[in-house]
Amino acid sequence: MLDDGRIFLLGDPMPSAFDITAYHLLWFIKVNFENETNDFFPELSQPILVSWFQRIAALGHGTSIDITAEEAFKIAKQVEPSAPNYIDNKRNRKWHKGQCLQALPNDMGREPVQGTFIAADDYEIVLRRSNESIGNINVHFPRAGFDITEIKYITVKKSLVSHYIIKSELMNK
Repeated sequence: MLDDGRIFLLGDPMPSAFDITAYHLLWFIKVNFENETNDFFPELSQPILVSWFQRIAALGHGTSIDITAEEAFKIAKQVEPSAPNYIDNKRNRKWHKGQCLQALPNDMGREPVQGTFIAADDYEIVLRRSNESIGNINVHFPRAGFDITEIKYITVKKSLVSHYIIKSELMNK
């Protein structure tokens, strides 16, 4: 792991969701089972892995404050989300900006999420959702574990109906 000189797990100049996920798991093991970790996972003490661990830890956790749900919605509505500039959208050939898509987990929790395509790379896809109570938000999904499909919206009096068309014959009526 990282023996080839990469500073992050996927070789990118910035940490990925994979780095964060791996860090979280290793952090949990190290913090809760320190003695056992030294016995069963001595490779976690290798300098290359320790340096990577410190780089990810240095990202921090941000700053949090206690607020009500209503305050959070008010803040969200006042702020327009920015496009994720760290995603190289050039590798994406499946979707175009503004296209209506649906992200559906391919495990047991099959609850679809619909939104407008913003960006994608090999590891994640970003859809924008709009809601009157909170405004626009960007929702990030890992590419692994989700089926992404195009959806068709029916426009009725300038409002979007969230039902998508399964059969093309319905579009022609």
